[in-house]
Amino acid sequence: MNITHILTLTISIASLASLSILASLLFIGARRTSRYFLAFIIVLLLWLFPQFLAQFIFYNDESIANIFLRISLLISGFVVPFLGLFIRELLRGKKVAALRMLSFILPILGVLTAFSPLTINSSINGIAVTSSAPFYYLLIYGVFLGFIISIFSIRRYERASKNNTNDKRAMYYLRQSLLLAVGLNIIGAAFFSNSEWSQVLTPLSMAVMTSIIYIAIFKHRLFDIRLIVTRTIAYLLLVSTLTALYAALVFALTVAIFSNSSQLVQKAIPLGAALLIAATAPYFKRLFDRVTNKIFYRDAYDPQELLDKFNKTLVNHIDMQPLLKRATSVIEEYLKSQFCWVGVVTTDRAKLRVIGTSESLFTENEAQLIREELSTIGQKVFTTESIGQTHEKVRSILRKHDIALVARLMTGTGSRQTAIAYLMLGPKKSGNTYSKQDLQIIEIVANELVIAIQNALRFQEIENFNATLQQRVEEATRKLRRANEKLKALDETKDDFISMASHQLRTPLTSVKGYLSMILDGDVGKVSPAQKEMIGQAFSSSQRMVYLIADLLNVSRLKTGKFVIEPKPVNLADLVEQELSQLDETAKTHSLDLQYDKPKDFLDLMLDETKIRQVVMNFVDNAIYYTPVGGKITVRLAETPTHVELRVEDNGIGVPKQEQPHLFTKFYRAGNARKARPDGTGLGLFMAKKVIIAQGGSLIFESQQDKGSTFGFVFGKHRLAVPTNTSSTAVKS
Repeated sequence: MNITHILTLTISIASLASLSILASLLFIGARRTSRYFLAFIIVLLLWLFPQFLAQFIFYNDESIANIFLRISLLISGFVVPFLGLFIRELLRGKKVAALRMLSFILPILGVLTAFSPLTINSSINGIAVTSSAPFYYLLIYGVFLGFIISIFSIRRYERASKNNTNDKRAMYYLRQSLLLAVGLNIIGAAFFSNSEWSQVLTPLSMAVMTSIIYIAIFKHRLFDIRLIVTRTIAYLLLVSTLTALYAALVFALTVAIFSNSSQLVQKAIPLGAALLIAATAPYFKRLFDRVTNKIFYRDAYDPQELLDKFNKTLVNHIDMQPLLKRATSVIEEYLKSQFCWVGVVTTDRAKLRVIGTSESLFTENEAQLIREELSTIGQKVFTTESIGQTHEKVRSILRKHDIALVARLMTGTGSRQTAIAYLMLGPKKSGNTYSKQDLQIIEIVANELVIAIQNALRFQEIENFNATLQQRVEEATRKLRRANEKLKALDETKDDFISMASHQLRTPLTSVKGYLSMILDGDVGKVSPAQKEMIGQAFSSSQRMVYLIADLLNVSRLKTGKFVIEPKPVNLADLVEQELSQLDETAKTHSLDLQYDKPKDFLDLMLDETKIRQVVMNFVDNAIYYTPVGGKITVRLAETPTHVELRVEDNGIGVPKQEQPHLFTKFYRAGNARKARPDGTGLGLFMAKKVIIAQGGSLIFESQQDKGSTFGFVFGKHRLAVPTNTSSTAVKS
């Protein structure tokens, strides 16, 4: 072999190897677009391989070498169709007419003429064509034309990638790789067509092309197959390390340490070594994953982790300076930028208040130009390189301060949007450009930062306002304090009066109620129906008065901290029946249907009997007075494995939705309730809630205006279970 053959052999092997590796990577990790590019690379591999066989395997047999040379020529007709598929997918389905026509003609031309005298008449040992026919040049230059059209199509895609500098760079390298490949082949065909040197330029063009494609893949994420590369390298390192460790361990144990041991020990050594290697394999895997990630993913970060930390920063800070200092620090940390600033727009249009991870100062002219020029750019987030020629001045300013990415923080909507600040990032520490993911994350961050800055500005305004009002507030507070002390004294006097009056009224009222009950029962003689009705009304009124006095006493006890729950075993089913029997006559007077289905064998519960009677009475009494004539009231007492539940349901006037949140507050009554019953106090439901909650229960309340209401309570059995020792225990609330 002469020097030409040696050089050609070296370059051919390098080209075949680089194309094979590229095809493997694309096959493992490719998406749809790169699948078409994979097909194109495979066709190039199939086109180059027969030439290699003709030159270095069968170079002594001219007939076989010529066959492989013609096979290579035939395959060349399929290079453009597969490249055309990739271009069409790159342009999102847009067809290039000239490329489509070549994709149809060249395969047919290759199939029909590759093995005929119309292409090759003779060759030098299958290496260089010395006599060629017109169809040879037609086929070769057709392929060159397809490459040139594809290059212009990639340029078209490159221009369309306005906001993604990384995509533009990747496409630029891909375009240059194809341009160099076709250029070297044209030089070989034009100047060395009858020379052995033409065979050097062909594999050289493939080697150069794949080298540039590798740069586009690893530096600018063309097809983004770095994850496959990373994991492949990590796997190879893992397998190599474990194999070496296993071999070294077995050798050391069998030869150096246990060389004179029994045959059983010798057989056990490989098994033991294998188990040891298996146990340590996860450690090595994590180690190699970290190493390869550090090499290939220097800029990698978890977007969700960034956003979580960023949002936590916004929540924890309200002052402008620390807020923006910490927020820019988080952005710089995760995006691995050289610096991160926020330029806040001030009231003076000639200034920008810059806060960030490093100091910066714009001149008045620069600040004004930034505010005027950046407001006319359509995108919210953009790189300095993507700014067009119409904004050359502002691009020069950004380059002067080494700013690589800008995000406008906008408020308002539509044409009324204005920028209140600008988020500015320096170049990445790794030298890489900002990716599409980075731009998306920055847009999310910018939207959240707008709200945070607005809140901080409002907080500053409030602080300034508070400073001017502080003296007035302190003076007003002193006056209110004195007035409050007087009100407290009056309130204590009122509570003392209510407590005393309630105690004094309860004793004679109990006597009145008792005597009325005796008269109704006929203990002092026969009572006529008319008398019975009138005495019944008096008895009901006295009963309501008793409960009202009890409510007033309980309110007074709540104020003084003497409200006490005295639980003892109570049969709730019997208690409800007793209370309803007292109200049955009142319900009939109002022509209401009062129903109660008493449960059988209802368990005893530890309840304050007096207070729970008061609650039941309040619920049923309200249902009677707020249900129109002819209405229906249903009392349901139910038991589940874990709870007991009482519900008083009516089809009365209900409670307006807007008033429901206030219903259980002291002295509050809904508007329609005041009209229906002017003499109410608004204490019944307030005390019912206090009693139920104090005994560990929860309220039931459902209502629709003009359709009815449901009041009740739920108690957990385990909280109110009767202990073996049933002595009552007072609970202070």
